[in-house]
Amino acid sequence: MNYDVAVNPQQVTFSDEGKTLYQISADTLRINGESIALTDEQRHTLEQYQDAITAQVPKVVTFIGDVSQFASTAVTESLQPLLSDNANRQLDKLVEQVNSKIKKLANQQNNEYYLSAKSEQIEQVFGPEFEQQLQSIIESSVGTILMNLGQQMFNNENQSLEQSMDDFSNMMDNYGEQLSAKMEQHSQQFEQQAEQMCQQLKQLEKMGQQVQQQIPQLQPFGNVISTQ
Repeated sequence: MNYDVAVNPQQVTFSDEGKTLYQISADTLRINGESIALTDEQRHTLEQYQDAITAQVPKVVTFIGDVSQFASTAVTESLQPLLSDNANRQLDKLVEQVNSKIKKLANQQNNEYYLSAKSEQIEQVFGPEFEQQLQSIIESSVGTILMNLGQQMFNNENQSLEQSMDDFSNMMDNYGEQLSAKMEQHSQQFEQQAEQMCQQLKQLEKMGQQVQQQIPQLQPFGNVISTQ
């Protein structure tokens, strides 16, 4: 994405760092607030472009929300049983911060969808800074993890230390395998959806090029969508 895009059933708005560049509404084009005279052919092309963007942007926003929600849930479900109460509160706060950052890049408010030109930065939300914070939370709960092991041993006082540790290890392995299987299933679904959207965005890119060819006033802005 080269510009921020906001769509609702009435219009599509393209902006750059908060400044509205142009809007498409039905058969009307406004550039910097001024209406542009269009031929019938130009109106038809513009309407098709608006319809395509209005259909595609909500799909992308919803997809981003689904992926981020799944990632947050997976992290929470995998760590909460092991962490202390204080660490769990820190984890909840970290997840809230992640969701807040993502909403600034892609969100829905009522019937309007917003997609930032910086939406590709979503991967960075789960990047090194997130990993470092997560590691810090886990390290703060080493004592709780050892207590869980001790509780496992206490509940099976007739077992040897080695057997208790094996049982605890097997329990965690089974939990990890269940979580891994769940993530794998969803990952495949997300990959299929992402591939479909990539193809659809390529079609939008071609439509954008056609719109610029037919409406010279839009050429200075370049293509809104670039898949390169």
